[in-house]
Amino acid sequence: MEIKRLLVINVPIKNCNLKCEYCYISALKENEKGAAKFLYTPEHVGKCLSKERLGGPCIINLTGGGETLIPKEMPQYITNYYYKDIF
Repeated sequence: MEIKRLLVINVPIKNCNLKCEYCYISALKENEKGAAKFLYTPEHVGKCLSKERLGGPCIINLTGGGETLIPKEMPQYITNYYYKDIF
């Protein structure tokens, strides 16, 4: 299986529930409160990240300025892409 692309996707969040000493967000005191503001629905993102649209299998890295899994919508975004092409 040939990997076609590496996609680095930014999750719009700076919230964090940890105080890791190595983290630049906590060191800069940039930790913000409030909900993440997603521009697109999980369904829309899932269609955009389909194997057909991207030309084959890809590595996808979800990253953010805080704890990436805090937004309650994240499981929907992950499952709309991940499980669609595996099962």
